[in-house]
Amino acid sequence: MIYTKIFLLFVMLLSFSSCAQKAKMENMAVQHAEHTQFNSQFENSINVLKVEGGKETNPLWIPHINDEEFKKALIKSLRNHKLFSEDAAYKLNVEILKVEQPSFGLDLTVTIATKYTLIDAKEHHIIFDRIITTPYTAKLHDAFLAVYRLQLANEGAAKKNIQSFLDKLSKHKI
Repeated sequence: MIYTKIFLLFVMLLSFSSCAQKAKMENMAVQHAEHTQFNSQFENSINVLKVEGGKETNPLWIPHINDEEFKKALIKSLRNHKLFSEDAAYKLNVEILKVEQPSFGLDLTVTIATKYTLIDAKEHHIIFDRIITTPYTAKLHDAFLAVYRLQLANEGAAKKNIQSFLDKLSKHKI
């Protein structure tokens, strides 16, 4: 009985000592998918102008997805698929519309809704405008502490969201 109390006290202290961390770019970026083919007009021709709508993480509270890390992950994903260029024919704006996070639970599911708008830089008209919503669940076996599971769920939802954008873009006809 005393060992159980000591163990519970240890777990409680461990959970209080952990700090929330923002979603990390390297965990949100999508690696190159062999089966994904893009319109040749998109090759080395997309730049990310802005990402907005994310939140900064307060280390004493819960982890969030911030604009800068999401933008870096999106740029890395575009680079991995040979779509990114600084001097681009197409400009991409992204708005993180909503991130739904659970307050507690064993398996934590985060759902992100993001609006992607791709604009022809010369003609200034929109060629792709979609809202993409993706969920991701981090399970108890992924991370014991809820704050880390929530970070994993944030990163997984963002990665699935970027992957879904790339999938839809690969099927998009100009």
